Amino acid sequence: MLKFKASRILCRIDFPWKNLKDIIDAVDTTKAYLAGGALRGGFTKKDQKDVVKDFDIFFKDEKQCINFEEQLLKLKYKEIFRCPENKLVTYSLPIDEDVFIKVQCIKEFYYTSIQECINTFDIFACVLGYYQGYVYTYRDAIRAIRRQRITFNEVMFPAATLGRIIKYSKKGYSFLPNAKQDFVQRIYDRGVNGEELNTRVYID
Repeated sequence: MLKFKASRILCRIDFPWKNLKDIIDAVDTTKAYLAGGALRGGFTKKDQKDVVKDFDIFFKDEKQCINFEEQLLKLKYKEIFRCPENKLVTYSLPIDEDVFIKVQCIKEFYYTSIQECINTFDIFACVLGYYQGYVYTYRDAIRAIRRQRITFNEVMFPAATLGRIIKYSKKGYSFLPNAKQDFVQRIYDRGVNGEELNTRVYID
């Protein structure tokens, strides 16, 4: 796993700095994890454009999530969605006419470390995590981002991964034949090993 000082990475993300800093400060204060595609812009090539759609926050436990949500409320974010099982809570903040920041508090699972968190992510282009001043990722993730290719880390929810394959294909990411074979093989191996095929669409 690679570890970078966040100051080197965050400044490259195409997002209003004040709003990004507010989110980072809230994450730091509560010692939560910011992970996923919101950090991808820190590793793209100069000629690549990666728009931040939302910020995904993960936690060690429920108490930490409650503390983080309190920080969002202090920043004038408003809750716009809470799933019936309370595993996903979405907050929003308007920053311009018809422009909103979306922050998702994801509680499907809790994690003891940022490494444990991002190691569960499916597509390598999303295997990125921020924790307490550092950004964590892998060479395979940086390679996938810079080459704009769909490659796989861990496929726990195949139906959800299929949706992300379509999403990233629309972003311009290529889905090469060896990656297609890898995806099918991972699903097949789960069946051979007696694992139940999880067709649930992951809440994120």
